[in-house]
Amino acid sequence: MAIFTPVGDADAQRLLDAHGLGKLARISPIRAGSVNSNFRIEVHGETRTASYFLRVFEEQGPEGARYDADLLTHLSAGGVRTPCPVRRLDGAVQFDGQFVVSGV
Repeated sequence: MAIFTPVGDADAQRLLDAHGLGKLARISPIRAGSVNSNFRIEVHGETRTASYFLRVFEEQGPEGARYDADLLTHLSAGGVRTPCPVRRLDGAVQFDGQFVVSGV
């Protein structure tokens, strides 16, 4: 599967800064899926290194991102073992119609 929307280092770092997640180590495209661009983001934080998942919604836009983020949050809160969206520093989940998921 092709990556429809590339995400460069500067854009990835801007997204990480908005979430307070640390310094970008690497962003790698995930060539799976059918209609969205997906990425693995590795970061170096102050106390640890972590990986996150970024999805760029290609067909659904911000409303699709909102639905998926709300669904993952609801499932996780209900006890379903699933990664949850990471909130931005201002408390919002979305970032330009995208969202970051932890636990990858």
